[in-house]
Amino acid sequence: MYCMTMTMYFFLDPPRNTTVLVSPSASVQEGSTVNLTCSSEANPAVNKFTWYTFTKGNKTVIGFGSILTFSQTRREKTGLYCCEVKNIHGISSATSMLNIQFVPDILPSSDCIRTGDQISCFCDSVGYPSPTTLWKLDGQPAVNQSDTFSTRQEPLNNTGLRSVISISQSQEKKGPTTVVCLSSNSLGSASHHFCVRCLEPVQGQPSSLLLFIVIAVLTALLVCALVFVKRAHQKQRNNPNQGTGMSSNVVRSSPSLTAGEGNGEDIYVNCLELREAGQQNTHSIQNSAALNPGPEPSSSTNISGTNCTNLPSSVPVDQSDVIYSSVIWKNKKLK
Repeated sequence: MYCMTMTMYFFLDPPRNTTVLVSPSASVQEGSTVNLTCSSEANPAVNKFTWYTFTKGNKTVIGFGSILTFSQTRREKTGLYCCEVKNIHGISSATSMLNIQFVPDILPSSDCIRTGDQISCFCDSVGYPSPTTLWKLDGQPAVNQSDTFSTRQEPLNNTGLRSVISISQSQEKKGPTTVVCLSSNSLGSASHHFCVRCLEPVQGQPSSLLLFIVIAVLTALLVCALVFVKRAHQKQRNNPNQGTGMSSNVVRSSPSLTAGEGNGEDIYVNCLELREAGQQNTHSIQNSAALNPGPEPSSSTNISGTNCTNLPSSVPVDQSDVIYSSVIWKNKKLK
């Protein structure tokens, strides 16, 4: 009797052959329900499913489990989706693109502007499938180029389109009164009416560049005026006698400061403070009036103190320019 021995080998594998299935389709209409199913081969079986989406280059976790479901899908769900699977031996991933179809929309950025005798209208629309644009002038399709209008188109984002129509006007021919943009794809259409009459009067508004230049010039003039006024005030502060017609300020004596003060040898007199630059010479003074009663100084009396001179009584005295100067009389003993 023979005994047979059977040996079984189990291969332990990380996840591989990972796929993502989109149902009913990878391209569905807005408002539909969509299922994304993730599958992978692994031994032992995958124990973790993680779903990611990409926003501005960043990977964001949006769900877990082998099936990701969207109900009442919106156009914002259009994008690339990634399924990451994992077991104890490794990780694998797969991606799939989901496209949400929707009827075209005309964006609020659509507008008309007037430059001289020309009107330019911009029609910005988005839709999936990508829309096409048709212009109507006074109800008539503008399908062919002419000497009165021209059209051009350029892409706008991934699912958008910008269409531009330029309309020439003259005094003889005023141009259309109504301009309509019609955007359509296989799911539907949208239209927008532009108010051409709102662009009157014919004269265009000043350009932003012209406004900038005017503001810059006015600002420069204001700055120059402020600098001029500041320098004028500073010059007047440094030269207070300039333009007054007098070379110095009047110094008035105060009876209240001299009456009953001192020992009879101090006296206050009117004098001029010499402010002119370069004044080096000493000026002699004469006594205009004795403000305190006392003996008259003799001819041999010396005077020490500030430089003074006589001031005619007819010269007006400004109280704001009053300063006080003390003159000390020193009696000189006769030998």
